[in-house]
Amino acid sequence: METRASFIAAMQETQHLSPEKGQSPANGNMEQFDSDEGSSIEDADFNWDEFLEETGASAAPHTSFKHVEISLQSSFQPGMKLEVANKSNPDTYWVATIITTCGQLLLLRYCGYGDDRRADFWCDVMTADLHPVGWCTQNNKVLMPPDAIKEKYMDWTEFLIHDLTGARTAPANLLEGPLRGKNPVDLITVDSLIELQDSQNPFQYWIVSVVENVGGRLRLRYVGLEETESYDQWLFYLDCRLRPVGWCQENKYRMDPPADIYSLKTISEWKCALEKSLNDAANFPLPMEVFKDHADLRNHFFTVGMKLEAVNMREPFHICPASVTKVFNNHYLQVTIDDLRPEPSKISMLCHADSLGILPIQWCLKNGVNLTPPKGYSGQDFDWADYQKQCGAEAAPHLCFRNTSFSRGFTKNMKLEAVNPRNPAEICVASITSVKGRLMWLHLE
Repeated sequence: METRASFIAAMQETQHLSPEKGQSPANGNMEQFDSDEGSSIEDADFNWDEFLEETGASAAPHTSFKHVEISLQSSFQPGMKLEVANKSNPDTYWVATIITTCGQLLLLRYCGYGDDRRADFWCDVMTADLHPVGWCTQNNKVLMPPDAIKEKYMDWTEFLIHDLTGARTAPANLLEGPLRGKNPVDLITVDSLIELQDSQNPFQYWIVSVVENVGGRLRLRYVGLEETESYDQWLFYLDCRLRPVGWCQENKYRMDPPADIYSLKTISEWKCALEKSLNDAANFPLPMEVFKDHADLRNHFFTVGMKLEAVNMREPFHICPASVTKVFNNHYLQVTIDDLRPEPSKISMLCHADSLGILPIQWCLKNGVNLTPPKGYSGQDFDWADYQKQCGAEAAPHLCFRNTSFSRGFTKNMKLEAVNPRNPAEICVASITSVKGRLMWLHLE
C-alpha cells in the first residue's frame, strides 16, 4: 500500500483530523489508529481556498472537529469567581462570577445580582483589571458592591462569605504573570513533562518530554532518550493516555520504560533519568488547567472471549474479526485481531469502552463494508454464524458499543487535513471517499 493511499478513520473522536487550514476551526476527535489534530506541515505555496475552488469540493464543517474547539477554549470556566474593578466606584473592586467565555473574553456578573443578567459585561482578560479572590485584602484595596445593588443586603461581608463558600475561584496563575489569559494548549511548552501510559499495559507509565507543540498536537520523547528521535510519538494533549506527573504514583501504578526501549539503557541510567525528570517536574510543574478537559472513561461491559470487528491498527484499511483477549479492569481491555495460522502474528490493542476502531459483529455486513477474514481462515466466504460455532465464542452485545452510526456531519468528497498513518509527523490534504456510520475512508491527496 502506497503512503498516499486510503485508510479508515474512526470519527467519534477525530483527533488525527483537522479542518482545512486558514479557517476558524471547531469540533472533532479520534483515538486508536492514528495521532491527532493537524499542524501546518504543508507546502508553503498551498492555498486551501484555491484548492477547494479548483476541485469544486467542500470543506468538512468545523463543527465536526470537537477537539479543536476545546483546544481554543479559555482555561477560565463558567462559575469561577474573581475580583474585578468596580465600574460605579473608581479605585474599588467587587467579586464577580464568570458567566461564559469566548477566547480571551469573559462575560462577568457582579455577585449580588443573582439571576439578573442586565448588568452583565464583557472584559478582555489580557487588559482588564482582574485579580484572584483575596487580592484586595492582601493589597489593602477596597471591596465595594456596585451602586445599583448596594442596598440589596444589610451585611455584604456575610453575603460574600456565604457566596464564596464552596465556590471555584479563578486560579491566580491565569490572572497574573506569564500564564495570564492563556488557553490550555498555550500552557504546554517545549520541555514540559507529562506521564504517558504504556501502549499495552494500562497500569504502566513513563515520563515524556514535549519536543514540539503544534496546536495541541504534541511530539513526545521518553525521558532517558533525549538524543533519540526514533521512538518519538505524536499525541493530542486530550489523549486519555496522558496524565500529569505524579498521577502514576498517586494511583500506585508502575513507572517503568516501555518494553521496546528498556534494553537501550541500564537500570541505573533509567533510574537517574526518572529522578531528574521528577525533580524537574516538581520545580516547573505543568499547570493542571491543561488536563481540565480530559474526559473520564466510562465502564465497559466486555468479557474475555467475546468476538467483535475491529480496524487493524497495522493495516488501517482493513476491518477484521477480533477477540477480547484480556480484561484489565472496568476501564481497559485488550482486543486482538484474530489469526488462525499455526504461528499467528499477535496484533493487540489496548482499548476502552469508547475506543473507536471496535465495532459489533455484523457491522460491516449491515453497512456494506468488506470484512477481511482472519488469516488462515479456510472458508471462501466469511460467515459470522459459522465462525462463532467454529470458535465456540459469543458476540460482544450491542450495549458494549456506543455511537456506532454517528457520522458527525462528514460526507463523501469533503476535504480536510489528516495525519499520515505511515508517517505521524506529516499532515496531508485528504478527501473523504466514503462514510459508514462513525467510520470514514480517507484518501491522502
